[in-house]
Amino acid sequence: CRPCRRELGAQTNGSVHSIALGAGDAVFVGGGFSYAYLQPRSGVAKISRSGTGVLDLAWNPVLDLEGISRTVATDAAGQVYVGSRREHAVGELSPAHTSIARFSQTGTGAVDPDWTPAIDGSVLAINVASNGNIDIGGTVSSTSSTPLMGLATIDAAGVTTRTIDIEAQTATVAAIAFQPDGSTV
Repeated sequence: CRPCRRELGAQTNGSVHSIALGAGDAVFVGGGFSYAYLQPRSGVAKISRSGTGVLDLAWNPVLDLEGISRTVATDAAGQVYVGSRREHAVGELSPAHTSIARFSQTGTGAVDPDWTPAIDGSVLAINVASNGNIDIGGTVSSTSSTPLMGLATIDAAGVTTRTIDIEAQTATVAAIAFQPDGSTV
């Protein structure tokens, strides 16, 4: 995505924290910006990776992030996941979507109102496994009332399936990667 790396900094009014490839030639970017390509955006935008990278004017989900999304990820089912700091609601100004929300990759980027994992903490990293499970990391202190520090796995329905408690006073997970066998690093 050469146009993304070269042009995004000049095409947003703030920083880009995360880039995720979507279906077709779509690229999703998240960061600390309120404008992309001179168009109002809420810290997330969809652009084309062909040519010079054209902004999708229709795709503009409403996020209550004050222009700060920390991470974006996509899945094979056509969804975009956006993670943010704990104090911000994500997705259509809904308090049900704190720290993370799921949006459609197509159309206007509608939020999935039924996908509402209960997360306490900031989501700074998202990685979607080939089986549809979503690993999240950050300053997450609990999911669905299960105490933990740092890492959790959420299934496609938004239910916590696994937690990993990092033995530390204050754990922050800033990145997640998969090994060739599909396990999380």
